[in-house]
Amino acid sequence: MSKEIAFQIVEKGFLQDLQGVIKNLHKMEESQCFYKNFCMSFSKDLKGDNWESTIIQCDNKAMIFTMKKMLMA
Repeated sequence: MSKEIAFQIVEKGFLQDLQGVIKNLHKMEESQCFYKNFCMSFSKDLKGDNWESTIIQCDNKAMIFTMKKMLMA
């Protein structure tokens, strides 16, 4: 398979699906308290799997955070 054909497959499949996901996220972001609800759900899901997250910004404009996987010794 040539590099060009492989790129076309990825572009038609993955990238088009990703554009749809991004479009839906933009619609959800318009709802009031989207980031607050997302943050609460996201933080709850991370607590049980040795992940550590630090929220830098969480308001109706954006949610910015850092994530680290805590390794067990």
